[in-house]
Amino acid sequence: MDGVWFKEICFPVQSKGFREKNPIKELAEKYLPKKSKKRRYNVVNGKLELKNPSATCSWCHKSLILWDGRIGACCYDYDGIHTFGNINEQHFLEIWSSKNFRHYRENLIRYKKLKICENCSTL
Repeated sequence: MDGVWFKEICFPVQSKGFREKNPIKELAEKYLPKKSKKRRYNVVNGKLELKNPSATCSWCHKSLILWDGRIGACCYDYDGIHTFGNINEQHFLEIWSSKNFRHYRENLIRYKKLKICENCSTL
């Protein structure tokens, strides 16, 4: 292993309303910082919204190698649902240059959010 990357706490902002009783609300109340200026999220009309959403997705310039060698779309694809090949079976550049992976990146560059983007804490 070359290094470890710790992710911030993120909540799917497209989830049910923040006022409703749901696990997201309970987790947010328990773990989000109490001081507003240290929070990544605001509560607006009963829903969580990112304070500073990113204009573009940084994952169009990088990829994720999962534990079993599959090349994943991004770190929010916890279960490896959106994969493009396996590093144990193909060279990385073949996978990166494949039609499916190029199409995925083109959609991100054109601001077309995919189903997986619903879990993103930066968009």
